Amino acid sequence: MLDIKFIRENLDLVKAGAQKKGVTVDLDALMRADDRRRELLWTC
Repeated sequence: MLDIKFIRENLDLVKAGAQKKGVTVDLDALMRADDRRRELLWTC
């Protein structure tokens, strides 16, 4: 399992790695969800 910080900092690398392995994952949706999560944490 990859750390969300690693994914955020290496998004293109992670996308390429997933494609190379034939793994289907919506990393753009993951990044939107993480952005929203981070936004909510800052508003508390």
